[in-house]
Amino acid sequence: MSSANSPSAPIDSARWWRYALAIVGIGLILRAGWAIAIPILPISDAAVYDRLAQNLASGNGYGHRPGRPIAYWPPGAPLLFAGIYSLVGRNLAVVAAVQVVISTLIVALGLLAARRWFGDRASLWSGLILALWPGQIQYSTVMGTELPFEAALLGALLLWEQRGWRPALQGFGSGLLIGIGSLIRPTGVLLPVVLGLSRAVRERSLRSATTATLACLMGAALMIAPWTYRNYRTFGRFILISLNSGSNLWMGNHPDSDGGYEKIPERFRHLNEYERDRAMRAEAMASIRDNPIRFLKLGLHKIVGFHERETIGVVWNQRGIERRLGPASLNPLKRISTLYWYTALALGLIGCLILAARAGPVQTLFHPCIIIWLYFVAIHAVTVSFIDRYHFAVVPLVAALAGLTLQTLGDWLARTKRRAPSGGLTTPDSASLTGNGLGQA
Repeated sequence: MSSANSPSAPIDSARWWRYALAIVGIGLILRAGWAIAIPILPISDAAVYDRLAQNLASGNGYGHRPGRPIAYWPPGAPLLFAGIYSLVGRNLAVVAAVQVVISTLIVALGLLAARRWFGDRASLWSGLILALWPGQIQYSTVMGTELPFEAALLGALLLWEQRGWRPALQGFGSGLLIGIGSLIRPTGVLLPVVLGLSRAVRERSLRSATTATLACLMGAALMIAPWTYRNYRTFGRFILISLNSGSNLWMGNHPDSDGGYEKIPERFRHLNEYERDRAMRAEAMASIRDNPIRFLKLGLHKIVGFHERETIGVVWNQRGIERRLGPASLNPLKRISTLYWYTALALGLIGCLILAARAGPVQTLFHPCIIIWLYFVAIHAVTVSFIDRYHFAVVPLVAALAGLTLQTLGDWLARTKRRAPSGGLTTPDSASLTGNGLGQA
């Protein structure tokens, strides 16, 4: 069978773009429809970002109250919302519109990334999965860090592999977006090293990987440095971005921890932010040293928790949903969201196996989809887990791998239909697992 006649053969470029734009359009319609139906009513972290943004926009500095600067919360999301408030006032409808645009941008960037990694057909499946993803749609009306971080991460991944660019330019452009993403969610700060390791193994070029990594670190530092300087000027100490890593480590590792989120105990509250962060980190590290076996067991427990359920888009929209759709709608929406997540996750895990069959275990392990997924899993295996929004960073990666699975299944069904004389089914052959349709694996 020639490549042109293969089900995995590339789609005509103009045709692919038509399909891609249609998928992005579906994503936009669903997100805009949700934002029209469900109002933004900030709670929990979203309420904090809202308050910080109001103070920033009013010229009262970065803090909960004027004259009381803080460093506990990373500044990215409040700065985004403060920019909106500075232009149009505290207009939550405009915030929702911006969130819809960001969420739709994730669909578009996810399409492009999946196309580069796995080919035309897999990317369309991946884009459709993202466009229909309930949690991503629901988050259009949540003032959170998750959507802006996803967009920054995907943009960074695309620039990291931008064809025709020198490694230094690829790395620097990617680093700028990683820096922005790290100001939103500091868990992204080590991504330049992860991407450099991926490139060194996959391309077998230490020089290219080193050049790109150093440039990436420079780009990220350029974006982060002004906030680090603000922290030094304000508090007289080196604080890279924020002061919550100690509390997150403590939540996931103190002697009585179950690996999940906990409120900061009263015994730490009399300390200032810097001292509290150090004290909580020290107690967590002591617990890890005293019982390393428990740390490892709890880490495995937290890996499961990282992938457990997806209901946060409903929970943080609860007041708006109850107002517009009634309390009875909450549980069905939670079930739909979690079922979708588990289905996509299962398809994504199958995609990992397909990738391994095509590219081999080493290339698969260091593929951007896999290594970045493992990176975020590792962070929350060490710190705190069991909050479903923590896995939002890997949603586009899961969708890309799920798209690979559906493309492979489609290829197998097409081959089976052509080969079976009377419509009988056959098992997938080696061509189904190692044939066309894989991009830069």
